[in-house]
Amino acid sequence: MHFAPNDKPITKVVIEPKRFYLVYENLVGKEAYRLTNSLDIVLYNTELTSEAYRFECEKNSHVETLAQWQANHYAKVNQILNAQIDSCMADLTRHKDKVYAYLAKNLQS
Repeated sequence: MHFAPNDKPITKVVIEPKRFYLVYENLVGKEAYRLTNSLDIVLYNTELTSEAYRFECEKNSHVETLAQWQANHYAKVNQILNAQIDSCMADLTRHKDKVYAYLAKNLQS
């Protein structure tokens, strides 16, 4: 899978967490919290000292009680965050043609 032309390769991918938090949602008297996660996936290449491309992603989880989120040292939070990161990477992959076109146009040869 190529995100950039061969003469302008991506040399580093960084996942930058922006914020993640539990949002309280009162569902007919039932305590419920939804995990919201915002992150950026930043692509770098050797020609730039700054980023080559930034992909912003935000995901929301299903609802759970606060006790369910807190169980086993917040194991469910870690599980959902990892799944959300994987989902963001899949979203980026689905946009690889757009990323490739952007980088081909905007990176110097």
